[in-house]
Amino acid sequence: AAAVAAALVPEHEKYKALQTEIRAMQQQLKEKDEEIQRGMQEIERGKREIDRCKREIESCKQSAAEAAAEAQNAHSAEMAQYLEEKKSLDDFKRLVEKQRLQW
Repeated sequence: AAAVAAALVPEHEKYKALQTEIRAMQQQLKEKDEEIQRGMQEIERGKREIDRCKREIESCKQSAAEAAAEAQNAHSAEMAQYLEEKKSLDDFKRLVEKQRLQW
């Protein structure tokens, strides 16, 4: 019995060493899993930020298009006013020329 017990001691020590190694590997796996989860959360945050930026870009494009349309309308209105004033001035010049010729 003593010989069997003596033979089992090294086997038990190997078993304890393997159990310790298994626990260390399980801890490493747990840490890696947590690291992966943090990475996945960062990816999701990044995707949300990209989506927010895309929405902001679209809003800016729309605002720019609206501003361009307003500027075009303002320019058109200024042009119409200029043409109206030019027509009035041309009419006035014709009237003056007509009066001058009659004198």
